[in-house]
Amino acid sequence: MKSALEIALEKMEENSGPARRLSSEEKAVIADINTRCDADIAAARLDYDQRISQVDTPEQLQILREELAGIISKIEEKRTSECDRVWNAEQA
Repeated sequence: MKSALEIALEKMEENSGPARRLSSEEKAVIADINTRCDADIAAARLDYDQRISQVDTPEQLQILREELAGIISKIEEKRTSECDRVWNAEQA
């Protein structure tokens, strides 16, 4: 008897073709992308935490929080784009 996971994987393969397996090199590239993006997000949070601690008004606080959210969103978009490039690259 098949598990629910096996059934789900079979349906996914029927709908989108066989799953692509990443090589060791591709896995390393994705790990590097994730590490760099995590570091960028951490640096942005540290910077904005310092700025936030110095604000005087709720309006300034809201502006800084929105700026930080925008920066994090751009970094996450970059992460997704770079990882997608690795996933969609032709296998050698």
